[in-house]
Amino acid sequence: MVMTRVKKVSDSALNDHKYQVLPGDLNDKGTLFGGRAMEVFDWVAGLVAMRHTESKCVTISNYIKFLDPSNVWEVLTFKASVNRVWKASLEVGVKAFAENLETREIRHVISGYSILAAVDIDRKPTQVQIGLEICTEEEKRRYMEADIRKNFWLSMRRR
Repeated sequence: MVMTRVKKVSDSALNDHKYQVLPGDLNDKGTLFGGRAMEVFDWVAGLVAMRHTESKCVTISNYIKFLDPSNVWEVLTFKASVNRVWKASLEVGVKAFAENLETREIRHVISGYSILAAVDIDRKPTQVQIGLEICTEEEKRRYMEADIRKNFWLSMRRR
């Protein structure tokens, strides 16, 4: 894979995207509707991918784990960054934390990964031209784990 240049993980990371849970976002249990959370999750992952690739990207797959419900008026803070870049796709890790504005309690509520493909103007897959520079031990761990996840999912598709 020939990369014309590289970016650090921090160059495209998003650390503070805010989303306040409003009454219209609630499910029949009175907590944040999972589909709304998935929408914001996907949007954040896409933004990070496009920041890194400097091109349009489309979602191939998402793995999302809901760790705790989010309640009305809580503010979700999404954090996301590129974990790994392959030939025509990349993995973005996403986490969300809910803050209760009255008690100031912060809880980790969502965690997951998104695989996105870089696409050209005709929405056809294209090679990612920008590599990823790994700077920290945490980034190295996430880089290695992304390949393990990719290989697992590819083996599941072959069955």
